[in-house]
Amino acid sequence: MKNFSYDPKLIKKKTKQALQLMNLYDFKDKSPLILSGGEKKRLCLAAILAWDPKILILDEPTVGQDQSQKVKLHQIISQLSKKGKTILIISHDLEFIWPLQPKILFDGSAQEAFNNTDLISDSDLVKPQLVNFSQNLSHHHSSFFVTVSEVKDWVLTKIKGN
Repeated sequence: MKNFSYDPKLIKKKTKQALQLMNLYDFKDKSPLILSGGEKKRLCLAAILAWDPKILILDEPTVGQDQSQKVKLHQIISQLSKKGKTILIISHDLEFIWPLQPKILFDGSAQEAFNNTDLISDSDLVKPQLVNFSQNLSHHHSSFFVTVSEVKDWVLTKIKGN
């Protein structure tokens, strides 16, 4: 938050709230190196929560967490969801994810997803540059490119007149 010139008072307030939320406030003056793996994971989440992002991506958030921390994390995710935050969770812990009632926005190919302008807009996705480039060539090319090599091959065929 300092790097983005947040007011020091706001940084202190948000940091305290996030550390308390993640049950880490007692470690506020300690080095992160002394924390357990689960505590380090919660510290990373606290740092992100202090920043108050619109979209939160959690990769295996329950690893290293005991049952009480999983319950707390579940409550936090539910609160953030109610506040309108977009939360993407990557996890093998189906027992944790199942009660969150995940919402599947789309089920199909990448081609179909990137051609669905409503999906892109409604989910705040940003198309990869290669997809945008391909779609700008749509009158010449029926699908979008996945790799730079495909673009090169397509351009070479056009140069050769095929």
